[in-house]
Amino acid sequence: MLRRLRPHLTYANVTATLALFIALGGSSYAALRVGSRQIADNSVRTRDLRNNDVRGRDVRNRSLSDRDIARESLGGSVIDEGSLGTVGEALLLGGRPLSTLIVRCPENRTPTGGMCIEQAPRPAATFGTASSECAGLGGRLPLYTDIDTLIGVFPTAQEWTASIIAESDGTLTTVLRGPAGVTSAPIAGELRPYRCALPRGND
Repeated sequence: MLRRLRPHLTYANVTATLALFIALGGSSYAALRVGSRQIADNSVRTRDLRNNDVRGRDVRNRSLSDRDIARESLGGSVIDEGSLGTVGEALLLGGRPLSTLIVRCPENRTPTGGMCIEQAPRPAATFGTASSECAGLGGRLPLYTDIDTLIGVFPTAQEWTASIIAESDGTLTTVLRGPAGVTSAPIAGELRPYRCALPRGND
């Protein structure tokens, strides 16, 4: 067999055969034996990795940081919300603490319904002046029923209220509330003390 092949063996044939053997053997060896030592640092790129092939077990526990995760990419289903602390800005609205936004009445006013009625009466004035003064403050004269709901505050004189009655002759009278109970008086021409009913606020 060797005698038959010897005339055909030339340097070129032998060299080509050896080169082919080494190339095939070398690539097979590389495919089976390449390890981390044979890979240069920072040389593997994302295109070298098969899509969806890297799994959680391939990542060291607690090795990822916030900069490795895209913003707003994690939902409530993957976050233990009970482990989260209080978010400071969650207690703000328009930059103000929620505690300052609770509607309430100042110390010198008494709450009744959705309003705050002044505890001390204002000096006597005409009905028109009293109404304008309260409107300028963003409020109104109280209804006589508002005054009835006050606790510990009761008029010492008949005061103007916003309860107006149209008489049969077309004149307007307003209900007064005071020591004499509920009475009425013409809107024009008289001076009476009054209080303003102002909306509750958060200032």
